[in-house]
Amino acid sequence: MAAEKALGRRPVRVGSEGKECFVYRGDVANRAIQVAGIEAGMFTEKREVKHLSQYDRMSDAELLEVLAEEATFNEDSVKPVNNTAVCVL
Repeated sequence: MAAEKALGRRPVRVGSEGKECFVYRGDVANRAIQVAGIEAGMFTEKREVKHLSQYDRMSDAELLEVLAEEATFNEDSVKPVNNTAVCVL
């Protein structure tokens, strides 16, 4: 009902005389529609979600060291067969 008045679809009493006139208030209409949407559960709050792992606390040098270890580990587990790399687990 408030949105209809704000959009100028229903008359509003203005002044001390109570004269009815149609008034358009877009800002009020937008807020009324927004509140109705919030009450209906159409909107959710934005939240920042962080997933931390062991790598988040490492420096760049430490990360490079871990990557180098992983690379040498993977080289040891790959054996060429007929000019094709096959991973042995």
